[in-house]
Amino acid sequence: MTASEPFEAAPGTPDDRGLQLREAVVSDCVAIAELKARHGLVPRPSRCSEADCFAAYRHLFVDNPALLDCARPVTTGWVLHVDDQVVGYLGSIPLIYRRGRDRFVAAAAYSFVVDVAYRSSSLLLASAFWRQKNVDLMMSTTANNAAGKVFSLMKCERIPSENYDIAWFWITDATGFVTSALRKQGLSAPVAQAMALPVGPLVAVAERLAGRRPGRKGGAFNIDVVGPSDIGEEFDELWERKCAEHRYLLRGRDARTLKWHFARHAANDKSVEILRCRRGGRLAGYAILTSEHQEQLGLKRRRLTDLVAENDAPDVLLALLTEAYALASDRGTHLLEVIGFPAAIRRVLATRRPHVRRLPTWPLYWRWASGSAVEDVRAEQWYLSALDGDTSLPA
Repeated sequence: MTASEPFEAAPGTPDDRGLQLREAVVSDCVAIAELKARHGLVPRPSRCSEADCFAAYRHLFVDNPALLDCARPVTTGWVLHVDDQVVGYLGSIPLIYRRGRDRFVAAAAYSFVVDVAYRSSSLLLASAFWRQKNVDLMMSTTANNAAGKVFSLMKCERIPSENYDIAWFWITDATGFVTSALRKQGLSAPVAQAMALPVGPLVAVAERLAGRRPGRKGGAFNIDVVGPSDIGEEFDELWERKCAEHRYLLRGRDARTLKWHFARHAANDKSVEILRCRRGGRLAGYAILTSEHQEQLGLKRRRLTDLVAENDAPDVLLALLTEAYALASDRGTHLLEVIGFPAAIRRVLATRRPHVRRLPTWPLYWRWASGSAVEDVRAEQWYLSALDGDTSLPA
């Protein structure tokens, strides 16, 4: 089959192996969790209760506030099954986007996984997702190489973001960072730690001399740290002001959506923290930090998952970056990382001289519905961050 040939999924029609495609339902959630566990995407369901599986599924596909804004029914995923066994899955998370006053219903690909024996049928799932109805645009923000090849066959385009495969980072704990770098080279943890002890302080000095620190605290701002449950009406007010700027295509950032997005994190879990920046008593911007650790290397990383300032004010952006750097350091993490954001935001962050690394794969693909008003979006008009798609949602 070539990319130009038509390919239609046939739900409910078995092939000669008894393989069938159908829409996923809530009763599939344990079987889906078992499938993902077979491929190392999540812990095995035996390590969590069946109730936990249902709660996670309900959070994404029942309690999702975007469903309240969908005028027409949307599909939340598909499974491939043989008899009673689920052997493939591709979820579809509804999201709301805004550009000015215009609202768009988006579908984000989620947990694309197929057992090895049935990989040749992956296109069934991909076709169902990319040709679904009742949405304005479809996207994938976490595609690996294999998924990217499948999505390219479906004539999906790369999301117009020039630098999303380039991560910027600042080192917040030089000794810890050097230790993880040495472990990546194959050294054992004890040897890497011993070698990093004299090298780490030298790296920290070099970072200071090179100006690779976001700056000092201070300025005419009141910045505090809160959790997702503290998101309130002032976020709604900032969200409406941000939409009124008419600059970007924006993933929904109203208070209800933000609280839902991070609700699966325990109340006492510091893996998600929000910096609120006020000027003159009014919320002028915020930053959301999430933990993105690499346990096999002992690397502790904080990611700037979202960063918003009214009118993209550089002083607000830099104040939030400075506080984010200090918070990452206080929490004992080794680096602060940034992925995405439009060019105007990156130009401001670049003044603080981050390190640069290129991601191993291009993760972003999209397709818009025929006639959709989003098809003319250019790279600088998409406010793309780790908040988009399923990038920062739990697996």
